[in-house]
Amino acid sequence: MVHYSIHDQFDGSTVLLTGSTGYVGQLVLEKLLRSLSVRTVYVLTRPKRGEDIQQRVDKLLASPVFHLLRGNEVLRKVVPIAGDMRATDLGISLADRQKLSRETNHVIHCAADIRLEAGIHDLLQANYEGTRQLLKLCCYFNNLQSFVHVSSAYTNMNAPVGSLVKEAIYPLQYGDNLVDDYELVQELLAMPAHNANSRVAGLNKAWNFPNNYTLSKHLAEYMVADFHKHCNLPIAIARPTLISSVARDPYPGYTGNYAGHVGATLAFMAGLFDSPNANNYKASNVWDVIPADVVVGDILAAAAAVSAGLTRAVTATPTRDGRLMESCYPCSNSSSSNSSSQEKLEGLTWRSSKRSSSKNSGPMSLQPFSSSTPQQDAPQQQQDDQQQQQPLLIVHIGSSTLYPLTIMESWNYGIEAYGAWDTGLRLCRGCAEPLTVDHEPNPELAAKYVAWTGWKVWAVAKVLSWMGQERVARKLSVGYESFALLNQPKTDVNLRFSTNNMQRLDALLDPRERSEFLLLWKPKANTAGSKALAPGAAPRFGLSSTTAAAAAAAAAGKAALQSTSSDEMSEDVIKAKLQSSNSSRCTSVDGENLTSSSSSDVELHTSDGEDCCCSSSSSADSSSGSPKPAAGQRQQKQRGAVLSPEKQQQVAEMRAIPLQWRDFHINLGAFLYCTVFRMPEPAKLMPITREQCMNWLSIKPEDAFVRHQFNLYK
Repeated sequence: MVHYSIHDQFDGSTVLLTGSTGYVGQLVLEKLLRSLSVRTVYVLTRPKRGEDIQQRVDKLLASPVFHLLRGNEVLRKVVPIAGDMRATDLGISLADRQKLSRETNHVIHCAADIRLEAGIHDLLQANYEGTRQLLKLCCYFNNLQSFVHVSSAYTNMNAPVGSLVKEAIYPLQYGDNLVDDYELVQELLAMPAHNANSRVAGLNKAWNFPNNYTLSKHLAEYMVADFHKHCNLPIAIARPTLISSVARDPYPGYTGNYAGHVGATLAFMAGLFDSPNANNYKASNVWDVIPADVVVGDILAAAAAVSAGLTRAVTATPTRDGRLMESCYPCSNSSSSNSSSQEKLEGLTWRSSKRSSSKNSGPMSLQPFSSSTPQQDAPQQQQDDQQQQQPLLIVHIGSSTLYPLTIMESWNYGIEAYGAWDTGLRLCRGCAEPLTVDHEPNPELAAKYVAWTGWKVWAVAKVLSWMGQERVARKLSVGYESFALLNQPKTDVNLRFSTNNMQRLDALLDPRERSEFLLLWKPKANTAGSKALAPGAAPRFGLSSTTAAAAAAAAAGKAALQSTSSDEMSEDVIKAKLQSSNSSRCTSVDGENLTSSSSSDVELHTSDGEDCCCSSSSSADSSSGSPKPAAGQRQQKQRGAVLSPEKQQQVAEMRAIPLQWRDFHINLGAFLYCTVFRMPEPAKLMPITREQCMNWLSIKPEDAFVRHQFNLYK
């Protein structure tokens, strides 16, 4: 099997990142800086609340999520670019556009308006027009290797209840006619806001969309697919489900916003919904929740796979008879695949000329490139590679078909975990009642319960504000609003999302990088961590501080290094971990059975990976038939940020946390407990010490299950 390497594709590259101040964006930025050797990360930022772009970036890099990188030189790689996703030409100056066109290799587009019930004008300007302007700019990039559009799995939330949603583009139709996404968007933007919202309300009902947000993201995917088809851009669409907290690094339980699952958890901890009658979902239905670090890993993996030319291999799904089946948006026909650069520009002009009538979305004013074709200065090899267009890569990042979480499980895990802590702010007596599998929602009763709870929240928030606790009052209100917004019959769609491409990304990833980039959420992915490390008692994460990294590496590398004993492997990895932040990259490959017998017929392009950092790698290479490196060739180079031994140990401990829903809920509850209910300032959270954990979490000695699972202190 030919593998791709995230490290190889990002080494020395320049990345343009949008939405860096958002939850997912800041985690992507942290991972780029800590794990990869990028040259520069340009972050599109706009001035806000009296702060210029440099001040906003400095404030971002001082936030808790970057605690492992504080004082590190890699932070200097972050360069702000003034821009606004809602402005004409993104508000980027001509000089900055020229610089971006010369230097950018990868674009990761995380910026979006995620307000579910916002006005359709705001949502289309941010999610559709902003994305279109960015793609038009990318058509003039000389060395673009990948563009990742971070969308949402719920763009297809209009599917019938209980459906399995494929990793594909689903068309919208008026009867038997396909909808033109651009014409519809321009029609809505030309209307007065109240008329546009009224028309969209009717369209949402006809197409079965629950809110304006899902429709805006659905239309944006249409447009992204068109740019891929007509302009031959190297595009991947990442579709995460309900993004929750971080499962492992940079800190387990960390969350940057209080939307969706996190907001509902916060409301639950505060005792806002203590009765099953408040739940509007069927207990046996699936709630597709995904940890944020899994989302980040798959975003980077999708970019690397597209850059390596492996899109066709990822989207080719093996059938029962061993043949490959395309599960992607159809690529252009042969004539367009062999088109010249000028024809590609005409494809872009077709998209641009239709849109020139919008006063807020005029044509890009890239005067220096108007007389030349996009990418005409690109290397000849790159132009040759473009002659054969790769299919559009669409990746669902979810758990419903790998490790499904039911509503009943989530509710009862909350009772188990959050009931152990006295938050000091509960609006009910005692813990919530458990949910049973045969629970059937009563919408009328649930609506009354939610309304009554809303009055209680309003009253308590007023009292808290009067007492000077505005932060707690605000987050309490956000938690209630998030749960009330999700807790509606129209959102209980019980959808499953196919993750074939997500699993292929994991199977094709360089084996030495699989411990560093978490691409799948399922218990099997961490059998080494949960089994080998269970006997140890960690100061912070359930691991022995001296044997955690060794045990994890030994168990993970057992299959790959049959000729080396576990003890020998442990010693090597311990030494390597103290020298390099990427030392734990020796793992075996799961999912080899996903490769069909005809996969050799697929044309694959990838860079050669590095040799394993362990001293026993030569024996493994010889047993697998891999060629040995030439004499004098460096076998392992430093990649990513250089971390201190203490911080390397912290990362190793985090990565050994068992991948299970129960542990995930406990860590999220602990984080919310110490940030919302105990800590005066969230920025003081990182880095955490044992003493701080004991004080912040106030875990009682009798809370045995919490002490055993979270092990914040001995």
